[in-house]
Amino acid sequence: MKQRLKEKRMKLPENSFSLLNSMFSIGLSVAGLVSIRKMLKEVNETTLQFEDYRPSENDPFISVIIPARNEETVIEKCLKAVLAQNYPNFEVIVVDDDSNDQTPRILKKLATQYSQKLKIVLGTMPLNGWTGKTNALWQGYTHINKTSKWVLFLDADTLMQPGTLGGAVKFAQSNKLSMLSLAPGMISQNFWTKLLMPEVFKFYTIVAGTPGAKPGSVEEASAIGTFILAQGEAYEATGGHGAVKSQVVEDIELARLFRSKGYTTRQIATPQYLSNHWYDNLTELWEGVSKNMFLVAHKDWSKILAVVGIEYLYGILPTWTLIRRLRNPKPKFNLSLALNLIAVVLQLGLHSEVNRNLQVPRSYIVFYPLAALITSLITFNSAIKTELRKSVEWKGRTIETH
Repeated sequence: MKQRLKEKRMKLPENSFSLLNSMFSIGLSVAGLVSIRKMLKEVNETTLQFEDYRPSENDPFISVIIPARNEETVIEKCLKAVLAQNYPNFEVIVVDDDSNDQTPRILKKLATQYSQKLKIVLGTMPLNGWTGKTNALWQGYTHINKTSKWVLFLDADTLMQPGTLGGAVKFAQSNKLSMLSLAPGMISQNFWTKLLMPEVFKFYTIVAGTPGAKPGSVEEASAIGTFILAQGEAYEATGGHGAVKSQVVEDIELARLFRSKGYTTRQIATPQYLSNHWYDNLTELWEGVSKNMFLVAHKDWSKILAVVGIEYLYGILPTWTLIRRLRNPKPKFNLSLALNLIAVVLQLGLHSEVNRNLQVPRSYIVFYPLAALITSLITFNSAIKTELRKSVEWKGRTIETH
């Protein structure tokens, strides 16, 4: 009898913790599903506004600036997609950022083919205090047509549908925005990127802003460097990329700069109109994501620890607990097991929706605990390396992060 009471007392804390963990997981899944529904509604509303665009010769002139450093595998597709836009008044400026692959040869060929709209600028090495990307973007800006009313900063691994440029300008003007950033759909071809992309996406969504920040505030501002459309006068008045020249996550800092100067900014998801080529293997993904994670979190260790804690309590523990219980030859069905089962089912449902919207096969949800574990390791790697080295490595360059 005493032995049974002792065993019962030992099991009680474990069962209590399991109950709390299951309830936490259920709540997080429900909140996530609500957020996805809200996002899908916004995507549908945005799509309708984009579809309303009709080309006109009175459309404002736009300068599209694309930095290119060793982009031989993607630059041609990117440029051909931009140059195929149904928007009548625009130019494209590509800054060759000291590429040492086939990028210069490809750019030279395309410049001959599209001489009326495409301009190639040979970039110079960044001066002290500038990152390679901000330096390239700023150099591109100094070559824009003086009649430009809007400037679009576009990554070289981005693909645009024909109506993207016109739809974005129309949306920005209709909503009286000084900056509009479009969040793309992701293109991934290998197991690791498909596995980890949803987790990295969630990480950025959680930590890029400030939890509880007032809508429209500086702290709430965000942008994705893949596609940033800025009103020319506002960009000039704020100092543009020259004012955030040392920032690795220059996109978020640029949005906050605009907000701090009284300009209106917005970030919306447009996977139907914009897509971005993701990393080709785990090594590239590890390096590329590690470069940004700690900085996206604004070097806030509390956010890093919170995310890693959530990955464990939500992404790993419920599934591990359920597997351990079901391995028992005679599992006892009680409230704790029931909630544990509900938590895992809801978790799989949430990640099924996330994968569907990111164009990742739903079958990858079975690997979710592995994705949570690897994302935690990348997160710690990013934080520790950035803190110790005070710099990050990207495309053969060392970038200071003081």
